[in-house]
Amino acid sequence: MSSLTGAPKPAGGPRRIDYGPDLVVLRADNAGPMTLDGTRSYVLGRGPRVLLVDPGPPGPAQLELLASAVGGRRVVRILLTHAHADHSGAAAPE
Repeated sequence: MSSLTGAPKPAGGPRRIDYGPDLVVLRADNAGPMTLDGTRSYVLGRGPRVLLVDPGPPGPAQLELLASAVGGRRVVRILLTHAHADHSGAAAPE
C-alpha cells in the first residue's frame, strides 16, 4: 500500500534515518489509520545543541529512540506542530 503522497509505505521500515549531520528523522512504533506507519519526529542541528520537532508518543520505547538520536547533545527547544498525544506525548514524560 502507498502513503497519501504516493510514496511506497514501508512495512515497518527503519525507525531512524540520518539524512545528514543536522537532520535525523525518527518513526514511532504507533502505526494506525491516522499515523500510517508511525508518527515522525525530527532532530535538527549539529554540534552540542539540537531542536526536537514533534517528539512523538509517550512511552519508554520512544524516549529511548529520542535519546539515541540526541546522544549527548542538549535539547534547546521542542516544537510541536499540534497537541495530539502521538506528536506531543514524549515532550513531557512522567
